[in-house]
Amino acid sequence: MSFKKNLTLILALIFATGFPMTMAKAADGEYVFITAGHDNPYWTTLGEGIKDGAKAKGVTAIVYEAKDNRDVEGELNLCLTALLRKPKIVVMGSLNASIAIQCFKKAAQEGIMVADIDATLSVAEAEKEGIKLAFSIGSDNTLVGEEAAKYVAKVAAKPDPKIFVLEGLAGSGPGQKRVAGFKTKIQPLLPRSSIVASLAADWDRLKAMTMTLDLLQRQPDIDIIYAANDTMALGAAEAVRNLHRDTQIKIIGVDGTEDARKAVREGRLTASVAQLPYLMGLRSVDLAIEATAAHTTGRTVTTETPVLTKELIEANKDPLLRYVR
Repeated sequence: MSFKKNLTLILALIFATGFPMTMAKAADGEYVFITAGHDNPYWTTLGEGIKDGAKAKGVTAIVYEAKDNRDVEGELNLCLTALLRKPKIVVMGSLNASIAIQCFKKAAQEGIMVADIDATLSVAEAEKEGIKLAFSIGSDNTLVGEEAAKYVAKVAAKPDPKIFVLEGLAGSGPGQKRVAGFKTKIQPLLPRSSIVASLAADWDRLKAMTMTLDLLQRQPDIDIIYAANDTMALGAAEAVRNLHRDTQIKIIGVDGTEDARKAVREGRLTASVAQLPYLMGLRSVDLAIEATAAHTTGRTVTTETPVLTKELIEANKDPLLRYVR
């Protein structure tokens, strides 16, 4: 059954009952946030930013977290729970744009404002679906890929490196943009480079490790691995270390998570393009308060994406590092 049909059916069943209305009235004034992948440190850090931002502003923020990066059904249920609370606004960082669209459309029917976090759905993309987002906040994921490509071009040991790309979950807008940005930018920067494989590891560490082991055994001349998130980059690093290739292959991830930063300092990863999810969470609270107070829509906010290297981390002079968690 499609996401749309599935969500429509569940919504019809739940909203046909009367039991949630007491909770809805009691929860008036809340700001509700839905984030993906509780098992992923990126989303955990984003949630911490939301909670700290709400505390600083003295507002009530409810944060719902999906079980993991593949918990589509769980995220749909979180959407339903959020809507039943009748909050001021629902801010969603979805696993998939189609899930967000269905949730936002139902919220609009209930008169609840909606917003996107993590740039899963842009203001323009939402508008095409008849949805008015209060705001969309996140990294420019195309730029993230481009920054990774520029860094690869800078550190490549030869003009014709062979590159392996680890993609995220199919249907993930941010993941697709990170890969597309990288591929588009690397060609003019290193015209003799070649991407020997570009495979979806679904944001999963074990899957990324297995795929990297398999590829390196078939194609031992890989020079660079670009992974669309740090979890997959760390899986690739384990594979590279198991094959005793850790001094030969450069690995670049995305997110700037704590585990990735440690790996960068230790030399297991070469770099990570940080997304600053903590800062994203903080700013999302401010935007939610402003949007609901003024009933404004259509704002797009892009957060910074510094490339974290061992040198940058150890120097500790970049002001953005205070938001790296």
